[in-house]
Amino acid sequence: MQRGDSVGLIVGGIEEILEGTFNDKDVLYLKNRKGFVKVAMDQNAGLVPVYAFGENQLFRHEPPFVLRFWRWVNYKLKIKIGAPGPIRGWMGSPIPYRSELLIAVGEPLFAVPGESVDALHARYVKAVQALFEQHVSATTRPNHRLVIV
Repeated sequence: MQRGDSVGLIVGGIEEILEGTFNDKDVLYLKNRKGFVKVAMDQNAGLVPVYAFGENQLFRHEPPFVLRFWRWVNYKLKIKIGAPGPIRGWMGSPIPYRSELLIAVGEPLFAVPGESVDALHARYVKAVQALFEQHVSATTRPNHRLVIV
């Protein structure tokens, strides 16, 4: 970023992987993820809200008790080692299933003078929610709802 390059981040991390796939909702772990906002502010970089519809259908997840086990392992080890094998693709491999994806991209958000990390983070979350609401009807799952935890 210091050289002027763009950087893409996937904010949710292991929690979103372990959350699994739901038939009626998408779950994003954003409420307590503010480090990326601080870095963007420190670098005078814009935050571009992006939402990938259909991403949760690319892989199948293990049963909930297996996912709870991997969540416990990650918690106890205090490191984010990931979860070996909680998701599987085509024929049990890491190759994703075929799924229609719709990528929605919003306008960049820049910090205004005197704006706090919390305020810019709130604007970012609101922009992601707006992208979801604006485009969910054009997807293969128009009744999905977005849950931000």
